[in-house]
Amino acid sequence: MISIDIKKAFDTINWDFTNEMLNGLGFPVKMINRIMACISSPKFSISLNDSLHGYFKGQRGLRQCDPLSPYLFILEMKYLSRNLDMLKEDRSFRYHPRCCELKITHLIFADNFLLFSNEDLHSVRRLFNCFKDFSVVAGLEANPEKCKIFYGGVDEVFKSTVNNYLCFSVGALPIKYLGVPMICRLQIIKSVILGIQIYWTSNYLLSVKVLQKIDEMCRNFLWGKSEQILKVRDKALGLYGGADSMKLLIQSCYRNSKIQISALYNALSPASSSVSWHNIVWETINNPRYPFVCWLAIQNRLLTQDKLINWGIVNNNCCCLCMGTESKDHIFFEFAFSRDI
Repeated sequence: MISIDIKKAFDTINWDFTNEMLNGLGFPVKMINRIMACISSPKFSISLNDSLHGYFKGQRGLRQCDPLSPYLFILEMKYLSRNLDMLKEDRSFRYHPRCCELKITHLIFADNFLLFSNEDLHSVRRLFNCFKDFSVVAGLEANPEKCKIFYGGVDEVFKSTVNNYLCFSVGALPIKYLGVPMICRLQIIKSVILGIQIYWTSNYLLSVKVLQKIDEMCRNFLWGKSEQILKVRDKALGLYGGADSMKLLIQSCYRNSKIQISALYNALSPASSSVSWHNIVWETINNPRYPFVCWLAIQNRLLTQDKLINWGIVNNNCCCLCMGTESKDHIFFEFAFSRDI
């Protein structure tokens, strides 16, 4: 596996390459002209002794704070990604054993990417040649000081041959980004924390403050300030008597070597008795949407405007039908049409 870090990615992008990429992807000519006018218009001066000297036009690169720059950079990295995908047509290319089934040759993360191949010098050369071709046309170069090679189960002769060819240093797992081990923490955030967030946002309209708090917790966890999330973990372990008990509980929810979410939910959720209105709301012949809305109303969880104001999502509370104040009681009981029904 080869880890490549692009040197000064935004500052060295070739404008002609950007123009050709936009044309090749079928962007309208008028839009391309406007984009090129935005990225090719900056001019610079040199500050010496607190005074500006000279005034010259830029020749390449994207501006760091321009909101358009990340999108253009992603489009240009797509060129490299497509070149690497074309290795599927090379029958002599040997995939990494863990990537063979899905035919994965690379993973890209911002201005860093990983290249995967088997213990084969031809495959390593094909991967690196794709990057060198991309480097020539795009103007982006690798930073040798930050590039690493990772080996697993290969002999010293092959290591020496690849090291001499690539001239990169040998790395050690876990891979670090800005000094932080990325694999473990990113995996936890993507597979667990953000998965929970996606579930709730698909069912409820979360307030801006809640979303900002989730982002803050994920950011702190990624960069080392993980006290809040770890407290939640410790609380869960305390409720179920430690890590061993928690593992046994999770293992009991496996069915045919796969965890059953419903069984895990029932195991983690406290038992509760049926309420008197259960059969009225969850009648089997009803449309599923109506019992769910009724259940939200009983639990006082409907997203009425009186709640949205408290969350800072809307500024005015006005019923669109009668110009009154919108609330749960107003919709179901106080509104004249509701009373008549």
